[in-house]
Amino acid sequence: MNKKENVAHFDLVKQQNRKIIRNLLRAESPLSIAQISDRVGLSYPTVASLLKELTASGETLISQQQNIAGGRPGICYELNPSYQYGMTLYFDDFTLKGKIHDAFGKTIKPFQYNNISAKFSVSDILNIVRRQQEEYPELSTLSIGVPGAVHESEICFLPKFPKLVGTKLVQTLEQNTGLDVLIENDVNAIAFAEVGQLEDFAHIIYVEEDECIGVGIVMQGQIVKGCGGYAGELEYLCKDLKDREDTFVTCIKALTCVLNLPDILLSGNFCSDENLEKIRQKLSTQLPEERIPTLHAVENPDQLYETGLFRRILQKWSEQV
Repeated sequence: MNKKENVAHFDLVKQQNRKIIRNLLRAESPLSIAQISDRVGLSYPTVASLLKELTASGETLISQQQNIAGGRPGICYELNPSYQYGMTLYFDDFTLKGKIHDAFGKTIKPFQYNNISAKFSVSDILNIVRRQQEEYPELSTLSIGVPGAVHESEICFLPKFPKLVGTKLVQTLEQNTGLDVLIENDVNAIAFAEVGQLEDFAHIIYVEEDECIGVGIVMQGQIVKGCGGYAGELEYLCKDLKDREDTFVTCIKALTCVLNLPDILLSGNFCSDENLEKIRQKLSTQLPEERIPTLHAVENPDQLYETGLFRRILQKWSEQV
């Protein structure tokens, strides 16, 4: 390895170590140099040097002193919550809801735009994002949720907002704002928020006002999207979407026969314990008893929606070097 390669290798290792320390402090702050060294397996001098750089760049802050038994007080470090901000933005019928989050995920500012029209366009979103950038210049990442199909960062199905379909929204926003931009289907975002609680499952949501369903599928902790982003579009199998009980039964039966998932989560006003039992009883007449998945009623999917979108931001931040 020549001198140039040695320098490149050293820089890469250094970047990776900075990332490790940054992610640790996001999960647990404040910590002393010794505590960080012990947790990440790096030497004390290496950690001290990296923290000096991170503090100089504003990424970390020197926290209050911590009394260490048997010795003098030691300086602690914490991630600077205002070093970078993330923004979640999602459609709730014809309302666009947004939040600014600090580096730890704490909500700094909620906002929303009511009564947006079907003519809502990329330029409208761009203007909203720029407005927030003016107020929060440290904004680095935007996570968007849409009630439609998304494939390779492009909206390919969004009936309520046709002007956003096929527009390369992510690319346009990134080029005009300098932000990292993520986009996700609404139910997939909800399911992503639940990854970790379950490993293989599907989440079915019945939207009362639209009399429609959405399905997010997770296998081995990963969202299943299919070759064109249409995985989970099970409404095409349902005879009558107004019949909520039959709709749930049809979807659960299809998911069971094709994927044999152990758990199915259900959301919507219909999903009371009593109705879940009715669904299960109906499934027992159409599937072998041992093949019926465990059914779970889930409350407050809107909160999960926001959580899933912000977890996408955290995932992006955790990869930063």
